[in-house]
Amino acid sequence: MKPLLLDILACPICKYFPLKLIILKWETSGSKFVKLLDAYRKKDLDVLKNATKIRRGKDKIEDGIIITQNENVLIRDQMVRKNTDIINYLKELESKFENFKVIEDHTEENYSSYLSLIKLDVIKRILDLKSNIINKNLKEIALDNQNKIIKDILPEIYALNWFFQFSEIEEGVIFCEKCTRWYPIMETIPQMLPDDLREKSNEINFLRKWKDTLLKEITEKGNPFNLNTK
Repeated sequence: MKPLLLDILACPICKYFPLKLIILKWETSGSKFVKLLDAYRKKDLDVLKNATKIRRGKDKIEDGIIITQNENVLIRDQMVRKNTDIINYLKELESKFENFKVIEDHTEENYSSYLSLIKLDVIKRILDLKSNIINKNLKEIALDNQNKIIKDILPEIYALNWFFQFSEIEEGVIFCEKCTRWYPIMETIPQMLPDDLREKSNEINFLRKWKDTLLKEITEKGNPFNLNTK
């Protein structure tokens, strides 16, 4: 499962949104996280850009982030899918930051430090920049300044895009804090099924496997099954 799916997932039982995402195991390798962390800290745009290329078919490769300009600078990426001017792009991007409030990475340091970097550094830099221009009219920002604004946060944009669209979770839990239902992620697939279609024995085994890592709210009190279920 890609973290970007949090944008569209709601609890199938009570329809609550947003759902909490607890990451237990990444399919993406730890070395990949280390490489991207290093590239971000060094502001190595070549590595960051290459990591966010989209491969479509055998030979076709497209950039995941497209920046164009005519009268204004326009940007589209895997988070804001339409060509958007920088002011509206930053507004839409900020709405995506809500996802990070409900994502918890319970894996080892090489992995979880990437999420910490985004929460503590990447988001702050983007919000600081947004606060400086949000009350301006786009016509007040010269084209050269629009280019500079985007250039100043390109490493952050690439870092966010890679995490949301290009990293992959192998095992985890999606948790509804309203009805306390939990849904396992197994072999990268979120199992978002109604209660009567869920396989109790498989999911109890899943809880046993991760009982020392998951919240007791899930392992001992979660619905429709938990480790106290008879």
